[in-house]
Amino acid sequence: MGKLIDLESPLSYGSRQAFTKKIKVNDVSSLPFPQPVVSKEDMDFGVDLLEIVIGNEASLESELIGKTPNWDPDRIAQLDAIILKIAKSCKICFIRLLLYFC
Repeated sequence: MGKLIDLESPLSYGSRQAFTKKIKVNDVSSLPFPQPVVSKEDMDFGVDLLEIVIGNEASLESELIGKTPNWDPDRIAQLDAIILKIAKSCKICFIRLLLYFC
């Protein structure tokens, strides 16, 4: 049996709402994960975003290097670079949506 964690203890992270459920560290099914709701619009946005990131990899990479002059490109963590590229691509998606609806 896994160790129990009291989510209302002062050492726990998060708000101190009336959330008294105890979770078992070694039992994933005891974790209160919400069920994802995926709509067609969400899927379309995800596919568009992925296509922008992959299609503009070289320009996103050069822009990232241009925006970080004090950092050696090899010192930027891969995950950080991916997040920054996705953020820039998300901005491109948003601009496309604005142009589409205007």
